[in-house]
Amino acid sequence: MKRNETTLQAEEGALYSPAFIRVAKNVALGAGVGGVPSNFFSTLPATFPFGGEGRLALWEDMSNDTDTALLPKAPAQNTFSSDANGNIEFAIIALTPLAAPTNLAETIGHGAEVVSACVGKPVKIGGWNSLKNAPLPLEPFHPAGSVWFCRTGSAVFKEVLKKHGTWLGERRHTAHGLGQILVARWPR
Repeated sequence: MKRNETTLQAEEGALYSPAFIRVAKNVALGAGVGGVPSNFFSTLPATFPFGGEGRLALWEDMSNDTDTALLPKAPAQNTFSSDANGNIEFAIIALTPLAAPTNLAETIGHGAEVVSACVGKPVKIGGWNSLKNAPLPLEPFHPAGSVWFCRTGSAVFKEVLKKHGTWLGERRHTAHGLGQILVARWPR
């Protein structure tokens, strides 16, 4: 995908396909930024062009804002329901595409069991290797919004609950925000 910076139009032979999102009133999209110099945000105007279409975006520094959590806190352990054997039932929700682990249950906690899942078709994600000037191979990912219904003993669940809001998968994926999960109650 390539767009001419002067004319703001796709160049001949280049693929360019924007996708637009219209959110409801009082809904916002957020993106976290890390690894930038400490004075980076002080040089940004309040609104700036963002994304391939250069639409205006607002920014605000939320790094020290304890009142505004970017993600909801995990529910308290005592609010999760148990099965007949006393195992705690919970759901894992993928907020971003998740590289398909060999064994999700072992990844989230030894002794955890995946009972059921609602997972869409795999999303193929690749990229570009700038050093070799070549494409990276496409890899399959579970799409964002995928849900796994699981259960485990209370001792293991304490460790599972600590993974709320964290990233699962290999470092090369999580460094790009892939694999972020929430631990949620199993709805009844």
